[in-house]
Amino acid sequence: RRGFRTVAHREYAKKDIPFIADAAWDFAGRDSSVPIKVDDTGVGGGVTDSLRRLGAKAVPVNFGGAPKDKNKYDTAADEMWFEFPIEDVSIPDDPDLMTELSGRLYDYDKQGRRKVESKKLFKERFGKSPDKADALLLAYYTGYTRVSRVGSVRYSGF
Repeated sequence: RRGFRTVAHREYAKKDIPFIADAAWDFAGRDSSVPIKVDDTGVGGGVTDSLRRLGAKAVPVNFGGAPKDKNKYDTAADEMWFEFPIEDVSIPDDPDLMTELSGRLYDYDKQGRRKVESKKLFKERFGKSPDKADALLLAYYTGYTRVSRVGSVRYSGF
């Protein structure tokens, strides 16, 4: 992404960690100033490590990890979903992406924090994981406070 524009994306399936790391590094133009956010959960940790070995600025994000605003969210994934600046972002015209973005349900936990539907429940309803939506939200995730074209930014994140 550049600012609030999603400029390009690549999709890969069933590729190994070195392939994904090399592809991400190439996609970033092998520019070590470009942050490459990685879903660091599971095999993503290997991608983060490989990117760093290549000289990339890999930014690991654990979707199940702690959010920056623990009073509003239980996990980074919850924060990612509810702080996405949807009003400001140009979203690719992709029917699958739109289904994933609009199809994910939410609820509230015992502390009154919004909680996004689990991937497992989403998969049961739609037959697949919301990977495209997760990737888009990850690209725009700042780790705290909605970033908007209007108003100030208290924390710009990565």
